[in-house]
Amino acid sequence: MYIPTQKVVVCMADETVSDNAVREMLEVLMVELSDVAFARDELVRERERRLKAIEEETRPRIEAVYAEFDTRIAGYAEGAKILKDSIAVTAQPRFMRLVKKGTKTIKLRAGEISHRSNAPGLDVMDAKALLRRLKRLGLLRTFTKVVRQVNTTMLKEALLDDPKLAAKIPEAHIKRREELYIRPGKTDASFTASIEVGSIDAPEQKED
Repeated sequence: MYIPTQKVVVCMADETVSDNAVREMLEVLMVELSDVAFARDELVRERERRLKAIEEETRPRIEAVYAEFDTRIAGYAEGAKILKDSIAVTAQPRFMRLVKKGTKTIKLRAGEISHRSNAPGLDVMDAKALLRRLKRLGLLRTFTKVVRQVNTTMLKEALLDDPKLAAKIPEAHIKRREELYIRPGKTDASFTASIEVGSIDAPEQKED
């Protein structure tokens, strides 16, 4: 911390000091201020250099720790996926026999498995062929947008409402998926397994 000298104290307190003396004292103060500011900036730069050196020194160690644990975590994640899929394949076809009436959850000592159905989706195999098919059926304006893209939302609803129409359009079919929500008992983690349980498939048709 800077402590003013006796001359500075006298100069600041005594109004009878000449202007030249004041100017000289200001010069001294400015020089000292410059030195103090320079020393401060040097300390800041030295601190940054030291921190950067420490960062460079420790970065390989930090990266090594990440690499070690990421590899181990990936192994557990792959194992969890295999177990999740195995649980889903085992439970899905027997689900309704395993739950109690009025519920959609299998209660087990090691956790629980819940069931939920997703909204049907439309699976378009060949967009260009689908556009040609809709044109031949006179449905091009009904199920397409101004830019000549298939309006999948409207087409999906139409195929759900009219299975006979679905049979005429093999380029698209309704896909139905269900999910199992798997929650083990010893952890807060949860897993979702999605399974395609069926679709409205159209029979093959020859091109007109």
